[in-house]
Amino acid sequence: MLGLFSKGKFDGQNSARQEPASQKKAQQIPQIPAKAVTYSDTAGFYDFQKQVFAVKAEVIAAINNMDKQGAIDKLILLSNLSATAIYNHNLREIVVVDEAISDIKRTIDAKLASLKSANSGKISPEAEYYTLIRLSMIPVCSMLNVIDTHTSTAISQANEEIDGKIQELQRFLVEYETQLVKGEAKKAKK
Repeated sequence: MLGLFSKGKFDGQNSARQEPASQKKAQQIPQIPAKAVTYSDTAGFYDFQKQVFAVKAEVIAAINNMDKQGAIDKLILLSNLSATAIYNHNLREIVVVDEAISDIKRTIDAKLASLKSANSGKISPEAEYYTLIRLSMIPVCSMLNVIDTHTSTAISQANEEIDGKIQELQRFLVEYETQLVKGEAKKAKK
C-alpha cells in the first residue's frame, strides 16, 4: 500500500526504486487549504452578501408569482452559495445565507397560513406549490443545521475548556496566597 515494509526501505540503503502508481495518484490529489478570512476579504464578503440578497429577492418574487421552476432554480443557486460559504469556513457568509433562508421560510409560512385560513382544511394547488418549495429548501437547511450543531458543540467544548483553565488558575492563586500567608506568619514568629 504505502511501501513502508518493502525490503531496502529501512536497511540503511538508499533505494531509488519507483513509487507504486497508487502512491503517485495519492500524491497528485491537491490538498484543499482552509481559507482564512481577513479584513481584505471584506469586499468579497459584500459581493457575496449582494448575491445572496439578490437570490433571496428572486426566490421571493418567484414564490409570489407561483413560478415553481424559477423558485427551484434560485434555491439551487442559494444552495451553491451556502456550500461556498461552508467550504470557505466563513461564518459571516454562513449567517447571511441562514438569514436569507429564514426570510424565505417566513414568506412561505405566511402564504401557507393565509391559504389554510381561507380554505379551512382543503389542500389547494397553491398550498402544494408552497409546500414543494419549502421541501426543496431541505438540503440548504440541513447543511446550515449541521454547521449550527457543530458550531454550538465547539462553543460548548471551548467554554468547558475555559472554565477548566479558570478553575485551575483560581486553585493556583488560592495556593499561592496560602503560601504567602504562611510565609509571612513564619517571618512574624521569628
